[in-house]
Amino acid sequence: MKKEQKWLFAIIISVACLHANSLNVSAQEATPRTGNPSLGEDGSDEIRIEPNNTPLAEEIRTILRGTETRVVRRSTPRATGKVIWFIKPPDTSTNYLASRPLMMEGLKTERQVGTGDTAFIPLPDGSTIRPSDITVTPYNNGGRYPSPGFVYRVTNPLQDSFPLGGVAYVYESSDTSSAKPLGELGFSGNFQTNNLSVTRIGVDAGLDDVLGNLDDIIYTSGPPTLRLHALIYRGVANWFEEKLPANTGDVERYLAGKQP
Repeated sequence: MKKEQKWLFAIIISVACLHANSLNVSAQEATPRTGNPSLGEDGSDEIRIEPNNTPLAEEIRTILRGTETRVVRRSTPRATGKVIWFIKPPDTSTNYLASRPLMMEGLKTERQVGTGDTAFIPLPDGSTIRPSDITVTPYNNGGRYPSPGFVYRVTNPLQDSFPLGGVAYVYESSDTSSAKPLGELGFSGNFQTNNLSVTRIGVDAGLDDVLGNLDDIIYTSGPPTLRLHALIYRGVANWFEEKLPANTGDVERYLAGKQP
């Protein structure tokens, strides 16, 4: 009987509000080559505002209304949010552009969208990550890896706001060691030099200071200094690479020896 392999990942997103303390979203064998950590698509510092009558704008308002009751930190319920782990193809893959709209739709519904290599496949808590779910094969444009998409919003836009540049992250895999305290795939950082984009969408609550209404200002591009009351983001991630056909099985052997 083949032994079940388990692999654990964790993501911590901290947001420095302009009127609050930092808030947290809480949600050996030879090591295979690791990828270059991905922060997703970066927009430009040119501000682009989504018209409020488009399907995307309505989806964003629906997402925000759906997160109103989810308290991120019970002791200081000044923010709500959700984290949705899912499997995605690499940004460099020919499948990525076709998968992108399914990905953003899936973050809204929290359900599988589409089929095949471009599908959005959510990973419920406790899911088992298979070697094929964390392996990218550049030689044939294949592979996929898990990413933690999330929706974050302040509960009182009249009181609290934050810029993208105030968001930081810590990504951790379960193969931690003294040399790699975040694991082989772990990394951390912030968005102080990154911009909003079509997969990193910022929302200003507008004049009425209420999220989910028609006067919301939805940014699909813009600098990290813009005032935001919500962020919808496909997440940061990393992966193992099997660079050549000769490397096939390297990741599976490594994971087998690194059970949490």
